[in-house]
Amino acid sequence: MLESNSTAFLVLNASIIWLVLAYILMMIVRSKIIFACLLILPLVVVPSLESQEQISEWMGWYLFSMKYGFVGMILGVVFAQIGQTKRFITNVSKGSFVLQLGARFTIGVAGLYLLAYLLKQVFMQLPFVEVALDYVAPGVSMDQLFEGVGLTGALIGLGLVAFGFVGIIGSRYLALSKTNNSKD
Repeated sequence: MLESNSTAFLVLNASIIWLVLAYILMMIVRSKIIFACLLILPLVVVPSLESQEQISEWMGWYLFSMKYGFVGMILGVVFAQIGQTKRFITNVSKGSFVLQLGARFTIGVAGLYLLAYLLKQVFMQLPFVEVALDYVAPGVSMDQLFEGVGLTGALIGLGLVAFGFVGIIGSRYLALSKTNNSKD
């Protein structure tokens, strides 16, 4: 009972600290990718400093706090994104917002298909992948795994990505025309 209470206390404290840190970092960098890179940076840089005695101990504490503060990190990023989204919605029209949302969704889905096609093209060339797949899922071949992925779908995916970028440019145009009309 005592250990579960202490674990809950650790999770609560680490989550609150990481919530504040994540919110502040997201407000500064304004990008989830840069935020993720900043979180991963110590994990990449620190192994080169292993000659220092306390570095490994500090790294352990960093990973420990990240493990128990993961919920707070997610909430901090969500709160920062909600604020950015509210500011974005107040500056654009509904049509522009819907157009941009649809365009980003289209780019995301088509991008996943393109990623599957590229993985198929790259992994089909590597012999050890077939051996590893046979070890993980016996009887399943690479052809069966990527059965529905083909060149025609990849070309359609490229077209959808281009269409999505046109939609984003169109939403920017609508947003700019709204701000220019409101100034007149």
